[in-house]
Amino acid sequence: MPQARQVVGITNESVSYLPLPPPIWARIPSDLPSPAITPFSTPPPIIPLDSVSASCSCRSGDDRERYNPFAATEQKACIIYDLNEAWESVIDLQRCTLCKVRFVGPDCRSVGLFNWNNRILLSHQLLDEYSSAFTTSETPFVAWVSVASRRYQTKRPNGLGFLSEKIFRAAWFSYTRLLQLNGDMLCPRCGPTPKAIIFDGVSLAFNRKNVLNSLCPPTKIHSESAIRENVVRSKRLQCIQDAALRKNIRKILNGPSLYKSDLCASQMGPVNNQHISDDEISHESGSSEEEEVRLRNDSRRKTATLLKQRALVERFKLIPDVVDQLKIINPDLAAVFNKYFGIDSIMERKEPPTVYIKLFIQVRNQYHFEYTIIIFIL
Repeated sequence: MPQARQVVGITNESVSYLPLPPPIWARIPSDLPSPAITPFSTPPPIIPLDSVSASCSCRSGDDRERYNPFAATEQKACIIYDLNEAWESVIDLQRCTLCKVRFVGPDCRSVGLFNWNNRILLSHQLLDEYSSAFTTSETPFVAWVSVASRRYQTKRPNGLGFLSEKIFRAAWFSYTRLLQLNGDMLCPRCGPTPKAIIFDGVSLAFNRKNVLNSLCPPTKIHSESAIRENVVRSKRLQCIQDAALRKNIRKILNGPSLYKSDLCASQMGPVNNQHISDDEISHESGSSEEEEVRLRNDSRRKTATLLKQRALVERFKLIPDVVDQLKIINPDLAAVFNKYFGIDSIMERKEPPTVYIKLFIQVRNQYHFEYTIIIFIL
């Protein structure tokens, strides 16, 4: 989608700017009564300008350019996106005299639509549907957009497709900024300083630009917060506290597959014994320049092969010691490691399932409480 040129003062706000009540399922008893908003039902053939709420998105708040009943208007094509399908429509616009780039457009709150940029309009039901999925099952944008696209394709195979993940994400964040969610982050039972807090990283894994200034992190000091002096950070909380053991586990798991290599005793010798020096190449009787180049290339390839083979052998030799050290930490964990990454499995060329590779990567990186859960599951 083409973007407008940069203009001083232009913001990334949506054309819709009027406050919106949260979805009915997201309201709490302490919320103030909200006026009912007519839900979107059928696409209008034309979306007219509203003389009261129409504005341009180049400014925020009261600085927005408003509709001028004496200025000329024009009609532009737009697309309305609903839960199951999209429609082409026409919207009345008026050239903005402040930025001279964008247009004054209708807010559309009264008809149950969210006007993002005068070209893309989305129904409140559609945007609330993703909010419901996100707050219920932590649904990523990519997955939800894929589901919505399939729903569109099923309803109208030859109709308009759904938005891309990037555009829908930007529109959803613009929409949520209008929802009146003030003051509902306070637990009515625990108050502003609860004794226990559960952090969920999924809802925080977004670009910083989408974070509102009203967000109050749990680490913020409140007037009623307890003050504990001389707090010392706990150390050595890893499941595997031995740094050398963690490093050796990483060496065994990473790199070329040990199960596809020929770990023969004849290949465990020093690499230098197999290397052909430049002096030997240059003194070969009857060697031409092309022959010398070929010999050097062969020598380099043999050296590289032997270096890779020696690295495999060094990883192979680490396995018995790693198994013995894991037995001290947890015999069951050592047994699982030996079953899938032990010498017998490598000699029998039994590639381990990917899930066990991920398991030991997590065990190597995680802390005691997560480690206990993993062992309990095993």
